[in-house]
Amino acid sequence: MKEKDSEFYNEVYRSGGWNGFYFKEAEEIAPYFPTWLYVYQHIKLNGIDSVLDLGCGVGHFASLFSDKDNIFYNGIDFSNEAIEQAEERNESNPNCSFEVLDLRLVNFDLVEFVTAFEFFEHISFDLDIVTRLEKDTEIFFSVPNYDSAGHVRLFKDYESIVERYGELLELELIHELKTNKKNVIFLCRGIRK
Repeated sequence: MKEKDSEFYNEVYRSGGWNGFYFKEAEEIAPYFPTWLYVYQHIKLNGIDSVLDLGCGVGHFASLFSDKDNIFYNGIDFSNEAIEQAEERNESNPNCSFEVLDLRLVNFDLVEFVTAFEFFEHISFDLDIVTRLEKDTEIFFSVPNYDSAGHVRLFKDYESIVERYGELLELELIHELKTNKKNVIFLCRGIRK
């Protein structure tokens, strides 16, 4: 399976994706909202004041944050369309910033908390990203057990996630979220070894 380019994703975001998914608000997206909410609550409960979100898409996760949280959120994606929609969706929160960037170029110096929702299955260089995280960096990421047009890999179960990332991260499975009878999204927490 081959990675898709930014224009592929620009078109997906422009069209709204399956069932208008990208035009909806975060709370309306039943399969994903519990995952975003769990991580948001973890951030608040643990006094995390800065979040780097890789493959942020149209800013659904960012929309959970309030300017009163005093949490600086930085979302990165290589899709211009995704970033435009994310900025519009989150324009009222001055603590949210978004950047169009090739994710191979992300600088992880001084980054202590990272999220990557539905991202690693889309890229061939996921291990490079995890390798470049500084020791003790905390990362929450979600990956599916199903294939899709933009995926370069899938994870049939939690053991396959451990097999791929276990040498680099101390891993914990937070939850398995069923999107239907056979499709599952795994939310994992990792600490860079």
